[in-house]
Amino acid sequence: MTTCNKAIRNFVLYILTLASILAIISSCYSNSDNSKPQSSISHFYQDSSREEIGTSSLDETVSYIDSSADELSNETSPGDLESSYESESSVESDISSESDTSPEFETSIEESQRPKKDNILYLTFDDGPHSKNTVKVLDILKKHNIKATFFIIGDCAKRYPKLVKRIYDEGHVIASHSMSHNYYRLYETVEDFEADLKKWEETIKTIIGKEPETHIFRFPGGSSTPYQYGPAEDIIKALKKQNYYMYDWTAANGDKWRDDMKPEETVDEYLKRLLLETVHYCDYKKKPCIILMHDSVNETVDMLDWALTELEDEGYSFDTLANLNKSYLFPHK
Repeated sequence: MTTCNKAIRNFVLYILTLASILAIISSCYSNSDNSKPQSSISHFYQDSSREEIGTSSLDETVSYIDSSADELSNETSPGDLESSYESESSVESDISSESDTSPEFETSIEESQRPKKDNILYLTFDDGPHSKNTVKVLDILKKHNIKATFFIIGDCAKRYPKLVKRIYDEGHVIASHSMSHNYYRLYETVEDFEADLKKWEETIKTIIGKEPETHIFRFPGGSSTPYQYGPAEDIIKALKKQNYYMYDWTAANGDKWRDDMKPEETVDEYLKRLLLETVHYCDYKKKPCIILMHDSVNETVDMLDWALTELEDEGYSFDTLANLNKSYLFPHK
């Protein structure tokens, strides 16, 4: 064999050896990635051994969310909400006319044929009402004959009182999400918090003619937020004294955070995946499933009909938090 041929053969063997080594390394990395749990689940849930089992008493809560949920809520940065609602009309102009006439999804399984689960889903919407999106949400809920809990901001209620009245008249639960959603103003002192709550109650009473039958509250930013901005324990005691039930969430479509979104996913795919993952996790852990969504988010409205059909086809049923009669809050040290 000539020197030239030997050189060529050695070069080919070198290339083949190098390719084999790279393939082995690639396989190892792939297996390592597949062994990692999905991050979207870790955002929501702590180990079951750390759960506190609650009772119907307002003095006890059931804790389901990992403490890292402090960063998850991200609903609106402090002090920014008022300006965001002032510019709502400009945001609405970006909603395409096609969304008003989007085709409805056909239910793939007749209601009588659907499997029935013991698990009930508690669907909740924050930060409304929104002048266009809330109308669409209500239409979709009516189509599915599902009642939800709306955590309403008082300033938005004053802006769109007819929507608040429609929510109430159609049998949904009206719950408090504060008057202003302003963390600094809301959580600074107990007195400030109670004044905000009273103003919210008066606003709703003016619109629907009476206070809501059930006293339900969700902290703007989640119940971890008042610990950062004020006397959280005293605020919680004040709510209990006024017979309020307090709710965080145990599942969500992630419409206010996107840190778990995969590079290859569209927003719609992400919202659908996260919703089903977190609902199924509640199912697996036998936990009450309180779903967080926002009727102020266009993408949530776009995926809602699909989501309700999918969950109904899986055998889930829906109820409002008015029938839960327990407070559910994030765990706090």
